[in-house]
Amino acid sequence: MTLHEERAQAQLVGEGITFLGLRAFPNHRRLNSRRGHYARRRLCALAARAAAGRFPLTRLSASVMGWVVHAAHGDTYGLRRVVLSSLHFGVLA
Repeated sequence: MTLHEERAQAQLVGEGITFLGLRAFPNHRRLNSRRGHYARRRLCALAARAAAGRFPLTRLSASVMGWVVHAAHGDTYGLRRVVLSSLHFGVLA
């Protein structure tokens, strides 16, 4: 295996390493902030489509759970709480 000389840059461990949408630090992992914003917009749009009957609830549930499981690999309890509370599931009942 070889490193791409232009893309590979040495950096301090304290700055973290980005991998699979997470930023890994020596003592914790965080979700990249753009990923959190993107997930919130996407899941809210899917919930609105499901409320309008244009998206199956089973697929909405699978999408939400997929994101929750991915985000759970980082220290994201607060982020998950905010994103899930912004979804308007009450309209779906």
